[in-house]
Amino acid sequence: MARPTPDKRTVAPNGQRIRELRQLAGFSLEDFAEKSGISTGTLGPVERRNKPIFVKKLHEIVEVLNRTKKVTTTYQELLLSADEAPKPAGFSRGVFQLPPSLPDFTGREDELARITARLRGGGRSVGVSSALRGMGGIGKTVTAIEACWEVKDDFPDGQLVVELRGMSEQPLTPVQAMAQIIRDFHPETGKLPDDEKELLPLYRRVLTDKKALVLLDDAKDEAQVRSLLSVPPVAFVVTSRTALALDGVEAIRLGVLPPGEALALLRSIVGTKGTDDELRIVAEQCGWLPLALRVAGDFLRLHENWPLPKYIAALEDESKRLERLKGKTPDRDVEAVLGLSARELVCENTKLAERWQMLSVFPADFDSLAAAAIWDLMDGDIPDANSAEDELTALLERSLVQFDTDTDRYSLHDLMRPIAREVFDFVVAHPLKVTSADRISLAERCFANFYCKILYELNMLYEKGNDSSLFALAVFDRELGNIRRGRELSIQNRKSDKKSIKSIRDYSNNGSYIIDFRLSTWELIAWLEDAISACRELEDRLGEGNMLGNLGLAWHAFGDARKAIALHEQHLTIAREIGHRQGEGNALGNLGCAWHAFGDARKAVALHEQHLTIAREIGHRQGEGAALGGLGSAWCTLEDARKAIAFHEQHLTIAREIGHRQGEGAALGGLGEMWFALGNSKKAITFYEQAIAVLHEIGDRRGEGNVLGNLGNAWLALGNAKKAISLQEQHLTIAREIGHRQGEGSSTFNMASALYQLNQHNEAIRLAERALEIFTEIESQDAQKVRRLLAKWRSETT
Repeated sequence: MARPTPDKRTVAPNGQRIRELRQLAGFSLEDFAEKSGISTGTLGPVERRNKPIFVKKLHEIVEVLNRTKKVTTTYQELLLSADEAPKPAGFSRGVFQLPPSLPDFTGREDELARITARLRGGGRSVGVSSALRGMGGIGKTVTAIEACWEVKDDFPDGQLVVELRGMSEQPLTPVQAMAQIIRDFHPETGKLPDDEKELLPLYRRVLTDKKALVLLDDAKDEAQVRSLLSVPPVAFVVTSRTALALDGVEAIRLGVLPPGEALALLRSIVGTKGTDDELRIVAEQCGWLPLALRVAGDFLRLHENWPLPKYIAALEDESKRLERLKGKTPDRDVEAVLGLSARELVCENTKLAERWQMLSVFPADFDSLAAAAIWDLMDGDIPDANSAEDELTALLERSLVQFDTDTDRYSLHDLMRPIAREVFDFVVAHPLKVTSADRISLAERCFANFYCKILYELNMLYEKGNDSSLFALAVFDRELGNIRRGRELSIQNRKSDKKSIKSIRDYSNNGSYIIDFRLSTWELIAWLEDAISACRELEDRLGEGNMLGNLGLAWHAFGDARKAIALHEQHLTIAREIGHRQGEGNALGNLGCAWHAFGDARKAVALHEQHLTIAREIGHRQGEGAALGGLGSAWCTLEDARKAIAFHEQHLTIAREIGHRQGEGAALGGLGEMWFALGNSKKAITFYEQAIAVLHEIGDRRGEGNVLGNLGNAWLALGNAKKAISLQEQHLTIAREIGHRQGEGSSTFNMASALYQLNQHNEAIRLAERALEIFTEIESQDAQKVRRLLAKWRSETT
């Protein structure tokens, strides 16, 4: 059975009456939009200027207003009368060429307000004109048309449209544009001068005293339009992909649609198909670009055999996404529209085109320093960011890159990235096409090397502690997408480029501290295993030992103490073989922590004491603090409170002296554990809260999660089971996000204990069983404790 065709009829609404009734009903514009399901981007123009609206939507407005019972209205009341309705062009002797306004035009409220405010300046001078710029498909033309419709009554002598064809191979010349405007007003005009200087006086006389509005669409550059704008009192709106420096003309840059407006546009096209979450994913895959959103929306509306999940999967591959975003006409082919900018760049500036192509290796935003490194613009050994800024500015003027003023960073639009990668394909048989692969390969190697160095610098900065650590973590978070991509490129080029093997090792080694905080356990393990393989291929024994130790720490964090011990023992063997005392100390300390987790606190004490001796011998203060902290935790388990507190306090002192924030957080957490073991939950809570503040600040999610769990146990001991459960839920969320299986099991079991205290026995037993499964899977020593308690609970509830 054929599906019914959506009703696309439009009517002229009485916007003033709609606004009056909305306000009487007590609705703000935003509230009314939410209740009616009609975006503010649609309702605003309806109320301001009686913009045509779909019949169905006007019925929905009537229903919402009547539902309030504060006002009563009818469909007919909200229609303009025949006398008030907009007149066709034949009612006036002016020239009226504006194409229809889109009934589902969405958003751009701020930009429209700026444009219309300028145009309503009365046409007294060229200064009332506006120039819209932005990348292809951003909606410059439809926004300009929308603005012209809003102010058309202020220009009774005519509204003209001149298609300047700036992105075509044969743009209109200023003479051709002038001639078109002259003939629009005087069709009887014969042959006109071909010389611009001769034609300009006639052009000005024709427009003298005319209250007319001219849309100059798709301007190539300033030279094409400057002479056209010199005729007051006519007002102009110019659209261009290029930044235009025109005296007295306000420049307005159009960006992509905000998520809310993008979703509203898609929903207006597809109707009820799909969920909002699914449409939001499609909007993101379209890069929030209006043209892409319309193409995607039309496809989904017309193809019932393409549900949203299937379409989302088809758009997943960025390299093939543009193939799916092709409408039935050239103006609805996203690749073709964006490709016009690429063709123009290649034809006018091949060197800049090469550099734009190299920027396609960036998966995320970047700064000018990174661009300089990719382009090999160097000032000695340092990338020359100032030179790169000049090139980036030239690309920005062409709307080929985006710039975020808040972050001071550049980016390529997601749909523009594949265009940049194949930029020379957009000019038939261009000679630089054959060298594209080599150019991109060079950019990828420079990219991988640059971000490996950045990671090293951030790691060194982090080691300085305090504010330096926080700054390093913030920069790492900002650059993580690029850092990940750099490592991926090193692995990808491993067989073809021997230097990539060193890079694979260095990514894990250079970021040893930071990646431990910021990567999930599984991602960290993958990085370290690749690094160990690279170290062995390079015969780097020192690097291999360090990476084995770090891998042991990762498996310890996962909850597999047995595997951690084996790895730390390999690290210890290598460190002793090559005489690396700091590595030997670290391996001993890590073995102490692993044996403690495995249940042998006395063996842990012996290993931490050996670590402490070495750290003091070589003057490694951070290692000394870690050894003292390990001793404090082990003596806590052995129930020697005096020793445990003394060791943790010494650790805290050293950590604060050297500005080691992670050590400070660990020491505070250790003191909390000790006071909790002594039965002083209130004092424990004080230390735990201080520890959480520090660990959260530096982004140590694993440490923060563990202390949240301990804090929950302290509140449970004070009888506040509900607060305890809330804290354990936070711990569980973090543990799952970072792949910390021991933490997942601990938080699950701790929630079970709190629920049992609340007499929710069945749910408590269910969670305890889940915790037992986790502990058994990772061979945790906690499995035996949970097994015993489960047996007790079951006997009490039968």
